[in-house]
Amino acid sequence: WMTRWLTADLLPQALALNLGFGLLHLVFLTRLFQRGVPMAGVLPSALGLAMMLVMGLPLVLLKGVSWWLWPPFLLAGMMTLVLAVLTRKSWISLLALVITLTYLLLWLKHLADSDQGLLPFLLVLGLATMAFSAGAMLAMRWLPSAEEESEASQGVMLLWLQQATLSLPYLLLTMVPTLLPQTDSTLLLGAALALSLAAVARSGALPWLALSAWAGWTLVALRADPSAPTLLRWQIAVPMLAWALLWWRRQHYGESPAPLAAVGIAMSGALWQLHPVVVSTWPVWLHGLLPILFALAWVAFSWRLREDGAGLNRRALAAGLALTFITLTFPFQFDHDWLTLAWALQAAGLCWLFTRLPHDGLRLTGSGVALLAFLFYLLETQVLDVRSVPLHLPMGIWLLLSFGTGGIALLLAGHWLRSPHHRWQEIPLRTSLYVLGGSLLFLLLNLQIAHAFRSPHDFQVLIELGGNFARDMTYSIAWALFALALVAIGFWKQASGARYAGIGLLLLTLAKLFLHDLDQVGSIYRI
Repeated sequence: WMTRWLTADLLPQALALNLGFGLLHLVFLTRLFQRGVPMAGVLPSALGLAMMLVMGLPLVLLKGVSWWLWPPFLLAGMMTLVLAVLTRKSWISLLALVITLTYLLLWLKHLADSDQGLLPFLLVLGLATMAFSAGAMLAMRWLPSAEEESEASQGVMLLWLQQATLSLPYLLLTMVPTLLPQTDSTLLLGAALALSLAAVARSGALPWLALSAWAGWTLVALRADPSAPTLLRWQIAVPMLAWALLWWRRQHYGESPAPLAAVGIAMSGALWQLHPVVVSTWPVWLHGLLPILFALAWVAFSWRLREDGAGLNRRALAAGLALTFITLTFPFQFDHDWLTLAWALQAAGLCWLFTRLPHDGLRLTGSGVALLAFLFYLLETQVLDVRSVPLHLPMGIWLLLSFGTGGIALLLAGHWLRSPHHRWQEIPLRTSLYVLGGSLLFLLLNLQIAHAFRSPHDFQVLIELGGNFARDMTYSIAWALFALALVAIGFWKQASGARYAGIGLLLLTLAKLFLHDLDQVGSIYRI
């Protein structure tokens, strides 16, 4: 009947009939429950889902549906939640939440074609979030003690419902700038912050809610209009508010690392979004202020955790975040060209930190960041241009500062991973770091030679063989000296890997000398 005859004038009657049917259904099942009749099967609670689907049909069939649709619709959602708990089918409540959010998305598209603005959508979204979250909490208290496996599974499903209720709405908020591009960013960010604060308030029992809270807020903020005049204040105030709440509620989270990671994500998102604004509007000497501010906050939090006697997990994560923001000061203060060097320094710092806080996450993260830095160094060799050297330094000095410091940092990272922590399972972390650091220094040697023999009319520094006999011979001599240095270090430190690498490089140099270099000279000189 609704799909064929429903009009805007008949909408109130249609909603009333559907709601009346749902109430009768709920009363009937409640009476059966009070009489001890077992509730088996999916049909009772599935009928609640069917009622929700039917009550949402006006959003598909009509245009310009008023927000008056939502109070009876949300009441139907609460009925479905009660039916799901009565019939011990709590997963039905998750489907009810998904249906609600789907219809909300349809309504948001309707609002994009009308002049109603964003406020009605935010009010209904907030009402739906509060309704499902409160319903899940009341259902948790109403359930008997979870001694049986079935009751325990129902409790777990209701916990998932709480987490989904306070997490999934961020997906709708991220779509607002696309569907309503003229939306006031302050209203959108304020709604996201209210949702985050609600999630943080419940995060004592569910620590992972803090992660979805601040990660969701960061996602919404990144989707907001970057030219909004208030965005700078939002992206500074909210991460610091998140850090302050973390400090205040740190005893409630136990040893869960999720709240710390959540605040770290919020701060990282703020730096990512604010970097263009800071570079274009702030004085040069203040460009690195934000990462320094965030780093100091994490240093203070690390000290507080140590005084509290916190576990290794949280202390290692807090110290690692402090080190991350310290190293991010370089690319923020100077230029993005310093980011690769910052990663190399961060890798060394994490491995050094592992000697103070022996948490596997530090050395594994340090090794992963070292590999990332090495790969980016390889990419940089293809874009080295003397006209775009950071700080207008001479290219030779910049190569020493970037590749040289990075190579030494990776060697130090390997040095700090001493036995028995030099391996992770079957992966030789220390050896790998030595290889990456040594390869960077070898790459630096070749880049310096390429730069020295570069034509004045050639602005790009590339490692090339052939076309210049003096340059090729210089490569061979430098390779041989580097190989001899590796052999000497191998004997000095009793490191067989360094000796074998040196011997292998020396053999490669000899092959290059006879097969490539001498092929460029005349026969008499070759003899």
